[in-house]
Amino acid sequence: MPRFLVTLFLGSFLLSGSAFCAEPSSYSLGLFSYGIRFPDGTGQDTAALPSLPANMAWVAHAGGKYTSPVDAMAHLADWCVLGGNVVPVDARCTLLIAPGIYELGADQLIMRAGVDIVGMGVRTTVLSGAVDSAALGEESALIRGADHTTLRDLTVVNAGAQHASSGIYNVELSFIIKHAEVVVSGNASLSTGIENKGFGSKFSDITVSATGLTDCVGIRNTGNGSIIINRASISASGCAKNTAITNLNAVGLRLADVDASATATGAQRAVGLWSSGSGLTVLDSKLEGATYSLGIGSTSARIINTQLDGPVGANSAGTQCWGTYDSNLADRGC
Repeated sequence: MPRFLVTLFLGSFLLSGSAFCAEPSSYSLGLFSYGIRFPDGTGQDTAALPSLPANMAWVAHAGGKYTSPVDAMAHLADWCVLGGNVVPVDARCTLLIAPGIYELGADQLIMRAGVDIVGMGVRTTVLSGAVDSAALGEESALIRGADHTTLRDLTVVNAGAQHASSGIYNVELSFIIKHAEVVVSGNASLSTGIENKGFGSKFSDITVSATGLTDCVGIRNTGNGSIIINRASISASGCAKNTAITNLNAVGLRLADVDASATATGAQRAVGLWSSGSGLTVLDSKLEGATYSLGIGSTSARIINTQLDGPVGANSAGTQCWGTYDSNLADRGC
């Protein structure tokens, strides 16, 4: 089981009294260098976790309502309510996870519609487990997404070491991942960082890596759903076949400021981006792979201001490239 050197900020909370402060440039929940930051820009630097409004709960090793996010989601009706009733799908609730490493083992964290999960920062809040199954899909993932929810500000590590293992699986509508790191590193035969089948997903400010034995994929987008990926670093390595991003049959994949890199040794296969879905758009990105930096088997692809570091396998007459270049900054067409 891999471990991260996690910088825990709880020590900065151990002050004798409460102090609230404002930081004009901060408008999202997270951490100051000395305490917890709230969405309005104020913060608290006490030893105790702050009290929360209705429809919010803390997960923490000490001082929280729950010590495991799996337990918190299993008891959702105890803290996520609307009008005194058990949570409906349109309620907005937030589960906050304090700094620390939370070992989930073989238990999946299953998200619920309308319930966001928010950590205190990448490599500050770490959800770690070893989930795998006979085939890729919902049973192989450490975390399963849900309708109109956000997962943010944390690291996800799945070290499943059997046949198929993935970090996050989603088949629902409008699932968002922000400010997150996803690591699949247990050397399963099939390793996937994020598998998405839902329509309208948006992933931004993320780092994803997948390593394994046979088939490694950083992000796999399938089904008929569109997906937007902004400001991301996606990698795949160690397998006989390595693909940073795979877009199979899906409509409307859009990448902006994305570094998609696949590495290989010997006879291993490495592809930066492979897409057989229509409506592909790549902007201001870098695609790297010794087999293919870019492989396209569909129509309506547009590649703009992007570095193509490796061969191009675009077999569609409809592919359009503007301002594409190679690793030496020489013009590189598709």
